Amino acid sequence: MTRAVLICGATGKQGGAVINRLVEQNADFEILAVTRDAKSGSAQRLLKKSPKIRLVQGDMADPTALFKTAHEVATSPIWGVFSVQVPMGFGQGGGGELGQGKALVDASLKAGVEFFVYASVERHGAENATNVPHFAHKHDIEQHLFNKSKGTDMEWVVLRPVAFMDNLMDNFVGKVFVTSWAMAIKDKPLQLIAVSDIGYVGAEAFLHPDKYKGRGISLAGDDLTLDQFAAVFRKNTGKELPSTYRIFAWLIMTLVKDFGYMFKWFYDVGYDVDIAALRKDYPGLKDFETWLKTESENESGGKCIVKGIRGHWRLENEASILRKYQAMSPLFRPLEDEIVDPADPPSIVLRYLDSDLRAESNRQRLWRPDIKKVAKSVLEALRILHRDGMVHTDIKLDNIFVFVNLGQQGDHERFTSIQLGDCGGVVSKNSKFATEPGHLIGASFTRSPEAQLGLPWGTSTDIWSFGNAILTLLYGGGFHLFNPANEGCEPEDEHYELMVLARMYRYFGPFPDSFQEIADDNAERIIDFIHSMGPPTKPFPRVTRREIPPADRDFILKIMKLDHRDRPTADQLLEDEWFSEKSEDTREPLPPRKEKPVD
Repeated sequence: MTRAVLICGATGKQGGAVINRLVEQNADFEILAVTRDAKSGSAQRLLKKSPKIRLVQGDMADPTALFKTAHEVATSPIWGVFSVQVPMGFGQGGGGELGQGKALVDASLKAGVEFFVYASVERHGAENATNVPHFAHKHDIEQHLFNKSKGTDMEWVVLRPVAFMDNLMDNFVGKVFVTSWAMAIKDKPLQLIAVSDIGYVGAEAFLHPDKYKGRGISLAGDDLTLDQFAAVFRKNTGKELPSTYRIFAWLIMTLVKDFGYMFKWFYDVGYDVDIAALRKDYPGLKDFETWLKTESENESGGKCIVKGIRGHWRLENEASILRKYQAMSPLFRPLEDEIVDPADPPSIVLRYLDSDLRAESNRQRLWRPDIKKVAKSVLEALRILHRDGMVHTDIKLDNIFVFVNLGQQGDHERFTSIQLGDCGGVVSKNSKFATEPGHLIGASFTRSPEAQLGLPWGTSTDIWSFGNAILTLLYGGGFHLFNPANEGCEPEDEHYELMVLARMYRYFGPFPDSFQEIADDNAERIIDFIHSMGPPTKPFPRVTRREIPPADRDFILKIMKLDHRDRPTADQLLEDEWFSEKSEDTREPLPPRKEKPVD
């Protein structure tokens, strides 16, 4: 039976992170998202995430009225509550937090809630209230929860996160936090957590209540000194940490007592999470570098990509695919938002990355370690899709996006992030696109032989296109082995696609006899015609080491099989010895590129 969960702070960091995880898991919950203004843009964007989300407009200062509204909105019994309160701010005392937190516990018990998840704070021990006012208030709310729920049917979980990585942005709050860190904590380490990881654990508690009930869980993903923190930031962004004048930080720590006490406590006591032990239960916990690469706006400089398409299924499909898969891996370019006003044309907001592999390969041919890093990243993304029977359909260099490493020029870590994009064409291998003949996918010289011939295709079509992309990176300079333009045939020529197949045959042919088992009459006629053109002129196994290093040639030969049934899977390729071998790069340097004359 579907149960309802009431999520407080739904448009904020922690509540929003819990909702995101529940949506990604397609959990059988009715999600009651609490918001002060149901008409706000942030609330309306929540609705777009899932039909399971219902908005509950209310004030946390009046939880009795909040539950009354929630019952009117819900179609299922309210089984669970996620409780989070705003701890402090300019002109806001902690009493509001304390009163709201306790009142929500009482209202939940009165409403018959059975599972209560409370977002508290790590305090170097569950019994340590500390002298930090908002820490002490959370300790008191915890004690109220424990005492009031004793002997009732309401189970509880307490999450105790450390400082948020998400607060360390290039804005006023982030600058003040970093400057206060430098002034107050000095060379001592500070533990940090990604808010998305808090959301992950909070959602897991709702999904597995018997496993989590009665537990207090301290959460941290990294433990860094300011110098280490700055070094990671510099490596991945090419910039120095955002900071402000020390007088501003001093004034805030002096005038906002809660803030000042907190930083003094960081120095005198500090958090105490056993991150290594925690990671055994949650191996996906992000350290700061991973968070910076996959979730932070610092790397993208606050930029984004807005994609709008009127009347085309690919846009909604891309949003749907990313909602499901981006939480499983940082290797998909993530959906960041959806534009609801204006609603025409339908638009989605995607993460900005500053280049793609076609541009980077054209600019400068990649070294072998860079190519292997790209290969591993793309295969890991494909493995996730393929295990679900999903096919990307358009693996090419234009759709592999990167952040270029500005902080370590000249080494082999050319890219700080590599993400697979353009997921609008991702479909099931059992869909009509894959099983019915005639559905062309991708670009002519990047698609697989079976797709080029209009035959049914599956996950192995991505493997061919992946091999094609790696081969193009190995050659560099914008050279595509299967592009007929190399011999003067242009896309507008009527025999262009036939020449693509001819070049596949020329380098990786002939088509094996087994291909007749999957070819229809038209495909057989085309293959017979291509074979009649004569034997392959330069089979790929005979390329010289000056063109392609032998280890790379052997890896490519395992992939580029004309019969899709002979190709390895993404799982098998990730186990290949090619990723660990370190033979020399025998490729000859590319000739200098001719610069176009300036008018």
